[in-house]
Amino acid sequence: MCRAGSQGGKFAVAVKEEMTDEERLDFAKGLSLKLMWKIRIRGEKLFLSANYQTAVYPKDGNSAEDLLNKLITDHYMRLYVESPAEDLTEKCRLLAAGRTDVEFSEYADYQLTELSKALNQYRKSVEQIAYFDPVYHIGNRMKYLKDVDMLISYDAKRYFRVYSMDIRSFSKYNELFSVSTGDALLMEITRRLEHIFGNNLYRINGDVFIGISFEADKDKDHKVGRIRNAFQSPIVVEDSTFTLDVLIGICDYPLHAKTSEKLLESVQMAVNYAKTSGAGMANNVILYDDKLLEVRREEARIVRLLETSLKEKTLEVWYQPLYHLKRERFTGTEALVRLPHGNGGYVPAGQVIEIAEKNGLVGQVGEYVIHRACTFMMEKGKKLGIESMGINLSVQQLLVENSVPSIIGHIKKTGLDPKCITFEITETVLIQSIELAKGILDELSSYGVRIALDDFGIGYSSLNYLLNLPVNVLKFDRSMTKKSVDSEKQYALLKAMIQMADISQMDVVAEGVETKEEWKMLTSTSASYIQGFYYSKPLPEEKLMQFLRDNNHIENVKQ
Repeated sequence: MCRAGSQGGKFAVAVKEEMTDEERLDFAKGLSLKLMWKIRIRGEKLFLSANYQTAVYPKDGNSAEDLLNKLITDHYMRLYVESPAEDLTEKCRLLAAGRTDVEFSEYADYQLTELSKALNQYRKSVEQIAYFDPVYHIGNRMKYLKDVDMLISYDAKRYFRVYSMDIRSFSKYNELFSVSTGDALLMEITRRLEHIFGNNLYRINGDVFIGISFEADKDKDHKVGRIRNAFQSPIVVEDSTFTLDVLIGICDYPLHAKTSEKLLESVQMAVNYAKTSGAGMANNVILYDDKLLEVRREEARIVRLLETSLKEKTLEVWYQPLYHLKRERFTGTEALVRLPHGNGGYVPAGQVIEIAEKNGLVGQVGEYVIHRACTFMMEKGKKLGIESMGINLSVQQLLVENSVPSIIGHIKKTGLDPKCITFEITETVLIQSIELAKGILDELSSYGVRIALDDFGIGYSSLNYLLNLPVNVLKFDRSMTKKSVDSEKQYALLKAMIQMADISQMDVVAEGVETKEEWKMLTSTSASYIQGFYYSKPLPEEKLMQFLRDNNHIENVKQ
């Protein structure tokens, strides 16, 4: 049983319960935190500040009046004996150090109390700038971290669920329409999500939102349904109508993580898993669970394998030959990284590069592959009839400061002429920054290096790049080859695109050719090269050399 009374801004609460001194102080602290909880006054979000004192009956007084008098006396005595200047100075230092729980209190001196109030107002205005997105008027990443830390410190046992919402392929709206169109879409999505999460909505970056829910686990499907509807209900911007697709990651506190940072890391890992594995394509919802923990452990194992293989120079480079249709021989090859798995197999090349990029190793992997491929080309490849070595460049290799001198330097260290190298890039690399990419590719081309646009035909704006970038080779994705066998329209489109490449004096490589039917179809076009299992899968050095000797009819090249 408890009773409460108040005077001005002061409250008194009486609790009929046996408590230890520690429990009594924790209870008083909890009440003061409740008073600090965010409120709205005339539409403005505010935080109240609160201090607390405790007294015990009958130990500290003989009546309710005696207890209240003691509390009030102790409160003001504490204010009086504290050094106001020292207290203010220390709190300012804490603020400057990044502490977010600092409150300036009242003092016995009226003018110092007014100064405290002014400092509190200033702190709140600074927090507004630091913790809120100025465009969409919701919390940002720092606000999320602060709020979750406060939730956990207030009640470490209270369950809540974190949702991450990532709009699929959002960058295309900015590129195909305009930045203002993208902003309008995000503004409407923000408004809709606020109806679901209220003040517990945050924009972490770009098109990624975080929402916190205190609903029970059984309500998960209902919440997910509301989120999906928020994105899939049509949005009208000027004269255009858009329906967005969203990936949703879910993580529970305290089951999956126990800190604000770990919760954010876990829920974003769930979304990234959906992106990279295709696991979210069916229902777009991924719950952080034991399966993802196993993925995480496996990724850590691959990182250790990769670091060891780089250090011990056991990372392998395999090669897939390219057949020149008109010359009827193999004149090119593509270098592909192969990481031994430890159980007799190999980690998929795409997974190796993805993990290398996430863990800051892709630069080392790229340098290693360039050195190995150029060395092989210099010492053996040219003697076997290979005129061009294809090497893939990742985003992190290409779009970094001084990338060109570093890349060219690694080629020249082997003694190979850069004209023998074709660097393969994907549209994903280009859309990171088209202007920056153009400058870097122009610089690479000035050394004689050839540029190939890989996976051509599956992007939404690939044709734009041909007019603006120094592209020498188009590598058509396997999906285009496969569709063209059974579809006359697709075949006509493929043939027209190859003719367009001819006009632009570009070579065309058909990737992923596997069947006789696909080969026949491509020979009726003006494609330059064929690459795929129809001729050969990727081979280690020794097997490639034997393959080229047999098929290019070249002898006396030592292994």
